[in-house]
Amino acid sequence: MKKSGWLLMLVILASLLTGCATDKATEVVEISERMFITQCNDVYINTDEYTNKTIVLEGMYYEYTDPKTNQVHTYVIRNGPGCCANDGIVGFEILFEGDKPVPNDWIRVTGKVEKLDNNELETIVLRLDQIEIKAERGQETVLN
Repeated sequence: MKKSGWLLMLVILASLLTGCATDKATEVVEISERMFITQCNDVYINTDEYTNKTIVLEGMYYEYTDPKTNQVHTYVIRNGPGCCANDGIVGFEILFEGDKPVPNDWIRVTGKVEKLDNNELETIVLRLDQIEIKAERGQETVLN
């Protein structure tokens, strides 16, 4: 093989070994408005692939108080299709420190996917690094 052929092979090999490496822990996945339901479902179905990845999404701030425990659960959601018009919701439970937004505020959140064991039930949550209240609202009801 000619000298230029070996040199080309070495350059390609070096770029494959160094240029294609990614740090999965720093990967950011932005859940888009257009594919909101599909991308959220993918996180729930393939949780192990998303664990410790940074997720960014926008939606409405929502709270639910468990009547059995009085524990308040917080969420970022959007309305989705349901059996009777728009009675479904899609999104994630969120865990964060600091001041809570007002229910129905439009928020942008950045956080990492975690699995929690909750009384024999595995729960998927986003542990937030950042929560921001936005003045401009996105599409509240999504179809896919």
